Amino acid sequence: MSEKWTPGPLVNSKAPGHSLLEVRNISKRFPGVIALDDITFTLKAGEILGIVGENGAGKSTLMKSISGALAPDSGQILIDGTVMELGDPRIISQHGLSMIYQELTVIPNLSAEENVCLGAWPGSKGFLKKNKMRETYLKVSEVLGSNIPGKTLGSNLSVAEKQIVEILRALVSNKQVIILDEPTTALGLEERTALKKIMKNLASTGKGLVFISHDLDDVLDICDRVMVLREGRVVTIDDSASQTKDSLVKSMLGREIKKAKNMERNLRSSETPTIKIQNLHSSKLRIDELAIYPGEITAIAGLVGSGRSELFRALLGADAIESGSMNVQGVQTSWPKTVTDGIKIGFALAPEERKTEGLVLSLSAENNVALPNLSDLSMRKSNSFKEQVKKIVSQVGFDPAKLGVTTGSFSGGNQQKLVLARWLLRKPKVLLLDEPTKGIDIGAKEEVFSTIQKTIKEDPSMCVVIASSDFDEVSIYADRILIMHNGEIISDNQKGITVDEILSKIFLHSQSQKTKGDVEHAS
Repeated sequence: MSEKWTPGPLVNSKAPGHSLLEVRNISKRFPGVIALDDITFTLKAGEILGIVGENGAGKSTLMKSISGALAPDSGQILIDGTVMELGDPRIISQHGLSMIYQELTVIPNLSAEENVCLGAWPGSKGFLKKNKMRETYLKVSEVLGSNIPGKTLGSNLSVAEKQIVEILRALVSNKQVIILDEPTTALGLEERTALKKIMKNLASTGKGLVFISHDLDDVLDICDRVMVLREGRVVTIDDSASQTKDSLVKSMLGREIKKAKNMERNLRSSETPTIKIQNLHSSKLRIDELAIYPGEITAIAGLVGSGRSELFRALLGADAIESGSMNVQGVQTSWPKTVTDGIKIGFALAPEERKTEGLVLSLSAENNVALPNLSDLSMRKSNSFKEQVKKIVSQVGFDPAKLGVTTGSFSGGNQQKLVLARWLLRKPKVLLLDEPTKGIDIGAKEEVFSTIQKTIKEDPSMCVVIASSDFDEVSIYADRILIMHNGEIISDNQKGITVDEILSKIFLHSQSQKTKGDVEHAS
C-alpha cells in the first residue's frame, strides 16, 4: 500500500497524433517457424488501431512481444519515445502500457473499486483510505461513462463489466497505451455497444488503444486505422474509411472468401423428429414443445442470456430441470439426469467455452479427440484407432501431423476443429454446437461450417443444432431458425429470414412482455 498516492492524469497531455507506441522491425522465430517477420507500426495519441488476421497470423506473438511477456529476437519497442528493454513486462507496464487479455484478471472477492485501484490502493501509515479510493473510482467511472456500483464484488460482475473494470484500472494507473484482446467476443449486442462507446471515450482522453478482434464489423466501426497480419507479416495498414469487410478478408487470407449466401437448404431426411421435447421447465427455461429433425441444420438464435446454452445443457443432462418429457425417434425416453445419460441417448455437446469445458489443454490433440470415445486404453493405442483419428481430423481441416502436439498451443480455430472431430468420431444422433465460431477467424469459420455441411450430407440421419448470437451466420447457414428470448422459443422460421427480421422479432417480443408486465403490475 502506497504511503503517498495520487491517481495518474485522466486526460493525456500529449497532442493528438503524438506517437505513444512505436514498434520497429520486430521479428520472432520459433523452431521451424518465423512467427513475426520485420513488424513495424506506430500508435498515436487519441487513436484506436485495429489488428486483424487469421488464427496463427502472429497477433498473439506480437502482443506478447509488445507487452514484454515474450522477448523478440530483434527490433525495438518505444513508448512515448523511450526505448524499452525487450522481454521485461514490469518495465513496459511502468512506462504506460496495459495489456487486457481475453482471460480477465478481476479478483472475485474484491469489490469493483478495489479491483480498479489494485496495486495502488491509497493509504497512509498502513491504513487504506477508502474514501479516497471511492472518490478515484467515481472519477474514472465518470470519465468513461461507466455506472458499475463500486461495491459490487468481482464474482458478481458480468464479462462486460469485468472488461470495463480492467480498463478503469489502466486509467487509474495512468496507462497511455491499452491493448484489448478480443474484448467483445463474449458480449451481447447491448454490452458490445456500451463497451465500444467506452473505448471511444477513452481514446478521446488522448490514450492510444490497440483493438484485436475477429469481428470485422466491430473493427471497421470503432477503429481509426486497421493493420492486417498474415503469416507473421504486415500485409497492410490503412484508414478504416478506405477498407471494407471484403477487402480485409482478402488481405487476411490472400484470397477472396467463397460467398455463402446462396447455399441450398438441406432437406429433412424424415418428418419424424429425432428428438421431441415437451413442457421443459427449469429456473431459466419455459419451452412448451421443441422438435429437432434429421438431415437439417437447426439454429437457436438469441442474444446473450436468452437461454440458448441452458437449453443445450438441459438436453445433455448437465443441468437439472423441474419438468420435461423427451421422445427419441418415436420412443418415450427418460430425461437424462447426467451427462453420461445424455451421451447414451445420442447427444454430443461442443460447449461455448472450449478451453475450460471442451478440452484438456495439457493433453495432446490425439488424446483430446480420443478422450470420450474409448475406455479401453489398449484399443486407444491400436493402429486402427489411430487411423480413425487421423481420418476424422483431416475431415475437419486439422493437420494430422500435429496430433502429438499439446492442445493448448493451438489457435482457437484448430481447438474448435478438435472438439468437432471428437464428437464426429462418436457419430451422435444430435450434435449440439454452442457458439461454434466464437473467437475464431473468418477462414476457420468457413472451414467449420463446411465441415458441418459435409457431415449432414454424408449422414442425413444426424441432426446439427447451433446456438448462436451471430445472426449473420445463422441466416446464411441454418436450414431452420428458432428464435429464443428469456428462456422461451418465440419463433420458428425456415431458411431465408434476415438478420433485421431476427432482431425485430426479439425486440418486439421483449416490448410486448414489458407491456404485459406493466399491465399486470398496474392491475
